[in-house]
Amino acid sequence: MSHYSKIENEQPVFIHPANEECETFITFREEIPIAGNGNERGIENISKLRLDGELLNEQRRKTFNMIRDIYDLAIGYPDTYPDLQQQARNLVNRYLHESQSDKTEYASMLRAFFRDNPPSF
Repeated sequence: MSHYSKIENEQPVFIHPANEECETFITFREEIPIAGNGNERGIENISKLRLDGELLNEQRRKTFNMIRDIYDLAIGYPDTYPDLQQQARNLVNRYLHESQSDKTEYASMLRAFFRDNPPSF
């Protein structure tokens, strides 16, 4: 648009993380970012910002796999010794709490995981 146009009339493509809830537009299937409900802005942000690049996916995958493994121990799968299960539950609760902060690495991915796998212990 022209620099004379009012900025309020623009329809931004990029998500402004300070002014908009990013998870409205982008969520995760495991470590892979996907547009929430096929949202066009989510699709564009994932594509243009290369949020689905293999290197970034691999880095997220390491964190995701660790959290999923601890979660599996916390729910007792496979058979888990009670002391180890309690330690895993404590860790899951800590990661759940930490995921609420946007300063946590891969916070959106972790929130998506816990939204799909709410701890029930």
